Amino acid sequence: MLGTIAQRVPGKRLVWDAAKLRFDDPSATALVRRHYRKGWEIDALRA
Repeated sequence: MLGTIAQRVPGKRLVWDAAKLRFDDPSATALVRRHYRKGWEIDALRA
């Protein structure tokens, strides 16, 4: 998923913060989604 997001914001160097699940760039972080289809939820990632 991170590689796909990197391709969607070309020309920018992105730094991923795994603990906070976000990039250093707000436009890239906006592409990170936590919505899963029913049955594919990950309890450890629920906010």
